[in-house]
Amino acid sequence: MESSIVLPLSVAFFHRFWVVLKKNVPPQASQVFLLAFIASLAILARLDIGPFVLLPMLLFLWRSRLDHKRLVLLSISIFLGLTPVLLYFIYNHLHFGHIIPVSGLAKGLHRADFIFSGHMIQDLARSKRVVGYGAFVLLSVIILVWMVFRRRPISMRWIMVYIGFLIPAGSILIAGFRSDWILWIWHLYWTVPSFVMIGCIVFTVTTEAVTGRNHLNTFMQWISPAVISIAFVVFPEMMLGRSVIHPDYLGIESTALRLREFSRAKGGRYAMGDRAGLTASIIERPVTQLEGLMADIHLLTCISAEKDLQVVLREYDVDYLIVSRSRPFNSSRESRTIEIPDPDQSGPMSYRMKTTFQHAPVYVDSSVAGVYTAVFYCRF
Repeated sequence: MESSIVLPLSVAFFHRFWVVLKKNVPPQASQVFLLAFIASLAILARLDIGPFVLLPMLLFLWRSRLDHKRLVLLSISIFLGLTPVLLYFIYNHLHFGHIIPVSGLAKGLHRADFIFSGHMIQDLARSKRVVGYGAFVLLSVIILVWMVFRRRPISMRWIMVYIGFLIPAGSILIAGFRSDWILWIWHLYWTVPSFVMIGCIVFTVTTEAVTGRNHLNTFMQWISPAVISIAFVVFPEMMLGRSVIHPDYLGIESTALRLREFSRAKGGRYAMGDRAGLTASIIERPVTQLEGLMADIHLLTCISAEKDLQVVLREYDVDYLIVSRSRPFNSSRESRTIEIPDPDQSGPMSYRMKTTFQHAPVYVDSSVAGVYTAVFYCRF
C-alpha cells in the first residue's frame, strides 16, 4: 500500500540529506529544494511521515552556522519544495472542509480526545512485539541520557539517530492514549522510516570509515538504498513475530477470491468494515468501507451518531454486507448481531454502528487463520 511508496522516498530523502550534510561546503539552494520536494512526495504518500522528514531539515537550519542571507534563502527553498503539501492541504480544506483526509478523520473518531487503550497495552505484552518496542524505548532513554551528560557538542548524526528511536517509541505510547483499537501493523509503521534513517546513517558512516573518503561515490549512493530496502524484508518477522508480506496474510486474499465467485453470481453493491481494502480490489464490485476509510463526511457523521447499521446500508444502497470477525456465525440472535467495528478490534471508547439481522447470512465462508467471514443480504 502507501508504505511501499514511502519506503523508497524516505530512503532517498535520508540518504541525500546525509550526503549533503557531510559536504564541507554549505548546501546550495537547489540541493535543499530537492530534499524538501522529496519530503513533500513522502508526506503526500503518507502524512505521518512528516515528523521524520521535517525535523531533520529544521534541526539543520537551527544548528547551521550560516549567515542570515543564506539561511533565509535555504528556508525559502524548503518552503518551495513543500509547496505540493501546502496545495494538498488547501484543496482538502476547500473541497472537504478539513485539511486532514477523511481516512485520517475516521481514525480519530473516539468518545474522548485522550483515552487509555487496554487493547494496545495487552497486545504489546504479547509475542515479540514487546521486545521490539522495548528496544526502541530503552535505546531512546540511553541516547537521551548520553546526550544530556555529554560535555562536547553533539553532532547532527546523533540527533538524527535519537529522533529515529524516539519517534517510534513515543508514537506508539501516544497511540495507546489516543486510540481505542488493538495494536495493528500500522501502529508499528513508524519503525520503518526510523530504520531507514538510522540505516542510512550507519551505512554511510561505516563506508566512509572503511574507504577513508569524505563522502560516498555515485555507486555507493545508488547501492546503499537497495541494501537498506532489502533489509526490511526481515523486519516484520522481527517486530511482529509473523510475516506480513505473505501473499495470503491471515487468509485475506483466499477469502476474497471465494467472495469474488459469490459476487459474480449475485452482483449488487457491497459494504464491509475490517479487511475491505484487499477484498474490494478482488471482488470487482462497488464496496463501501464502513469504518470511514475512503468514505465521505456523511458516513463519519453516521458513525459518530452510532446510527443503526441497516439504516446506513439503505442510505448507501447496499445489497450485501460482508462481515469478518473472530467468532463463528450460527443461527442465534447473538451471532446475527453485527457491530462495526467489532468489539474484538476496539474498546468501549470507539463509536459503533450496530444492528441485528432477522435472517441468517446467505453465505458463510470457511474459517481461515481463526477469522470467520459471512455475507448478509440487506434488501429484506
